Amino acid sequence: MTKIQQIIRQYWPYLLLIILGLLVYASSLGNEFVWDDEEQIVLNQAVHSLNNWGEFFKSSTFNAGGGAKAGGLYYKPLMTLSYAWLYTLSSGRASWFHAFQVILHLANSCLLLSLFYWLIKNKYWPWPEKANNQLKTILPWFLATVWLLHPINVEAVAYIASLQDVQSFTWGMLALHFSLRAPMRWWRYLLTGLLLLAAVLSKETGALFIPLVWLGTTLWPNLAKSSTPSSAESPKKSSSRQLRLAKESELIYGGLLSFVVVLFYTWLRFGYAQLGLQSHGLSPITRISLLERLMSVPKIIWFYLRTFIWPDQLTIAQHWHVESLSLTEFWLPLITVLLLAVIFAWLTYQQISKKNWVWLFFIVWFGLGMGLHLQIFPLDMTVADRWFYFPMAGLLGMLGVWLTPWISTQLTTWKNYALVIGAIVVLALLGARSWMRIQNWQDSLSLYSQDIQANPDAFDLSNNYGVALFRAGDDQAALNAFKHSVEVAPHWWTNWNNYGVLLEQQGATESAQQAYAKAVENGEYYLAYENLAKILLQSSPESAREFTESALEKLPYNYTLWFVYLSSLNELGETELALPYAKTLAEQTRVKEFIELYQSMLETP
Repeated sequence: MTKIQQIIRQYWPYLLLIILGLLVYASSLGNEFVWDDEEQIVLNQAVHSLNNWGEFFKSSTFNAGGGAKAGGLYYKPLMTLSYAWLYTLSSGRASWFHAFQVILHLANSCLLLSLFYWLIKNKYWPWPEKANNQLKTILPWFLATVWLLHPINVEAVAYIASLQDVQSFTWGMLALHFSLRAPMRWWRYLLTGLLLLAAVLSKETGALFIPLVWLGTTLWPNLAKSSTPSSAESPKKSSSRQLRLAKESELIYGGLLSFVVVLFYTWLRFGYAQLGLQSHGLSPITRISLLERLMSVPKIIWFYLRTFIWPDQLTIAQHWHVESLSLTEFWLPLITVLLLAVIFAWLTYQQISKKNWVWLFFIVWFGLGMGLHLQIFPLDMTVADRWFYFPMAGLLGMLGVWLTPWISTQLTTWKNYALVIGAIVVLALLGARSWMRIQNWQDSLSLYSQDIQANPDAFDLSNNYGVALFRAGDDQAALNAFKHSVEVAPHWWTNWNNYGVLLEQQGATESAQQAYAKAVENGEYYLAYENLAKILLQSSPESAREFTESALEKLPYNYTLWFVYLSSLNELGETELALPYAKTLAEQTRVKEFIELYQSMLETP
């Protein structure tokens, strides 16, 4: 047997997993930048050079628009650093970003499968002694492949701005593997802590791996290095004492490790970057009280479970919330969720009574992931497919543990064939549905035109659809989309700015100016500042000067505002005041407009 044949025979589950993943996700490599990809990558000058890496740890993720640092509410410096690295390598080609994300997803699937195998190999996963060894290989592989191919994960893989979810999961899974498998030595705690910190710095929910690592190492400590048993003790007593001391050590050192990771992240975010916790207050779910949000919890839970079972309705920008205690909106989801909770509680009681701690591990995994997305703390959407990326791994682990006693019994030949055929059909359907969903992510127009049908009142989706229509040349449809967006969300700023652009293009200058002013009032949007400054310059250089002077205090590096400011000074006859600034900007930026403005000032008598 050749070495290649040996590798294939030993690692065929991983190789087959990767092949299936590539067959489904390879089509995403040709997709474009969409949605938040534009503000976080395409228009975000900071990520166009790795030289700015230090700034990523001082700010958020969105295009600064001339501000002192990147905007946004979240702290994900490792995600931004990855963007800069990929942008430098690819010169901004979207295919490289998509390829990187697909590779990480494949790696995550392999890590999940490896965790399942490790639990089975060490007899933590409760397989009967007489169980078929092939089933021990096939069932975990099937579960990991479901996670790999499931359509609800397409958003996390095909949407570049969701790199945070995939990357955070990679670091967290590496930390979990390392903490469970490495011997109990100081460097193990150090590397586990660094990996956990990387998970949190990729996305805040990476912190969920901290209790998982703590729980896992406490339940199953690695005894490669623990207390040395006394020679007077019996082997059985010595082993029991060794295990007890190892668990106590893990509780202490794991707790200390968790504290250090959280403390360092807290200092980085709140101290170094000075980025606090806040909500943008845009989504309807963020604009209601906690009590009102709690009314939506049953339907949110049911949404994820239903989509896991039957992923037919996949859409972005879901902003619904339950407004009344109606039968379909509240009571039916509540009754369904309560019944499922009773079943889970009964299963948990059964498993814990048998000391089946792997069930406890996976139900904690699932519970942590779900609990963080139930709107106890308001999020920027009600639900999102990508938010199920973490909890679904725990759910599949629970499903596997529950299926094990049944599937590991001696099955008849026809039942074996039925199981295999059924598994193939399930994977084929999931893969086909994921492939179809990936096609929706080809470009902005494909995505928004598809999802707007199921989500016509999503204020951001309506706005984004208008942008896609505008770029496609359908100005009237774009204007209607922007108008609908401002009607649904008059408190936003991006939709008002875009609405103003279409109004200005149609000659409604006064209405456009009012729209730009509304955008500035709502959120100090950098494009609204630029557009309002330019429209003021046409009608009143004095007003343009006053406005840009104020705007430059907030956006000191915005070249458009500087150009309008210097142009207004020039038109007001204050060329001597503007000349030094014009010279500096012309020399530093080498932008044609600044050079021409500077030359015209030199020619002014």
